[in-house]
Amino acid sequence: MNYSTNAQEYAILGGVPLQTPAWVHENLWELWSGPATRGGDVVIPGAAGARGYPRVASARKATLELSIVGDFDWQGIPQPDARLGLWRNVAHLRTVTDPPLPGTTGDGSLILEVVTPVGTISSPVEVEGFLLGGDLGPFATKATVDLVILAGVLR
Repeated sequence: MNYSTNAQEYAILGGVPLQTPAWVHENLWELWSGPATRGGDVVIPGAAGARGYPRVASARKATLELSIVGDFDWQGIPQPDARLGLWRNVAHLRTVTDPPLPGTTGDGSLILEVVTPVGTISSPVEVEGFLLGGDLGPFATKATVDLVILAGVLR
């Protein structure tokens, strides 16, 4: 599948760029956040303070925010019927976010990449949900994609 993107920084979920003429990813910076951690210090009875133990990265959740329009398809081709174009664009995004997931790594996860002017970072992720809502007009809508970043951080 061919996609058109003219952005210098954008996310790619399961091989599908999230910055095309048909949809735009709106919160790329959230993917740069550090990981959640697990582990903790142990308080020793009768001793002052606590014994420190190292923390390790843990999986974390992230929600990607998208705006989807019907005026263009993902290749940048104008659509003569924007209403039908919106339905097609949403259906195409659902092929990535709905199970069975094409392009999976065998365990149900997808690769999420973030392309930036200083390099590309990536991590396996699992899609927990794809929700539509937040009307932007007659032929445009908002959507969210709920992810679990399995490594906790993209590298």
